[in-house]
Amino acid sequence: MGAWLILALACSRNRDRQKSKDVTPALGSAHPLQARYEPGTISCGAGLCQIGSEGCCQNVDEQACAPLAKIPGAPRAFFGLERWPDCTKAKLKFEVSEVSLCDDSSDCSDSEICCSMWLVSGARSSLCVPGKASGSNVCDYFERCVEGQACRVKETECVNGRCELRGGTLRCGHATCVTPAQVCCSVGGRLACANKAACDVPTDTLPTIYHCTGPAACPIGAYCAESLLGTSCQGLVDVVGTTILCEAARDCPVNWCELQQAKGPPRCVPGKKGWGVCSCSAG
Repeated sequence: MGAWLILALACSRNRDRQKSKDVTPALGSAHPLQARYEPGTISCGAGLCQIGSEGCCQNVDEQACAPLAKIPGAPRAFFGLERWPDCTKAKLKFEVSEVSLCDDSSDCSDSEICCSMWLVSGARSSLCVPGKASGSNVCDYFERCVEGQACRVKETECVNGRCELRGGTLRCGHATCVTPAQVCCSVGGRLACANKAACDVPTDTLPTIYHCTGPAACPIGAYCAESLLGTSCQGLVDVVGTTILCEAARDCPVNWCELQQAKGPPRCVPGKKGWGVCSCSAG
């Protein structure tokens, strides 16, 4: 896979996007703002890529459209797609960390969801994935969305480009945050409910931001996963540096202990922060 990844990606980390009426791809633009709905297009920095013929190649600082192409050496079964954005044509200065073929589910067929998906280590993709009749999450991370457009994952709404559970419960110390408008912020060990952008961050400290503290804040089909900088709801079960938060054993992935190479079944035990965590017996 190495040859086509160099050609199609030049992969590494981070991402994001913005929408504008300007159809010229923007290189080296500032961190993108919230996308706006433009039918038949994918937001890409200050530009718009055309659905079906282009994709957006991006990193944390740059975004640019690239033509879809049959990438030599790419497995035909890779996400079921024969054509992939040729990110070498985007001519970004830094390595690509996300490739987007959609920015909300209206870019997909009626039975599909625009998903943020794992691509390779350090990189993600956004593409149309077949949905489920139950309306449960099918994405590795989350359904992508544009403000004002409906989400297709059941009982979710668009918040800052991602579909979040409407009316979920987020415990934050002794408080309960109003989701999805608020998150639980921890700065210097102090927990408080706040708008994500309003988290009080000292210049020498990064906040830990909790989007969930258990399954009650996540869409159906998603787990509450904790990593170094906080928690988020996601469908992907990743055992590397990740803990799954729970309220009961039924909230833990059934294969959690197998992935941990430990004895099961998984149990929900009290964690250090007062939230339940999925645990296994020592292997």
